[in-house]
Amino acid sequence: MKYNLSDLPTGSESRQSHVEFIRVNLELLLAVAWNGYESEGRGAICGCFHVRLKS
Repeated sequence: MKYNLSDLPTGSESRQSHVEFIRVNLELLLAVAWNGYESEGRGAICGCFHVRLKS
């Protein structure tokens, strides 16, 4: 992933920040989707980007 969680906007996030996140990480998102399709079949990628993970 090219963004760290700390790089993402906080508070009221604009549509543009989401579009930029997808644009920058599109290759990774597509790879995750394809891997899931091959192992589980059809489905969706759901992301909860407002939750900070402990490192």
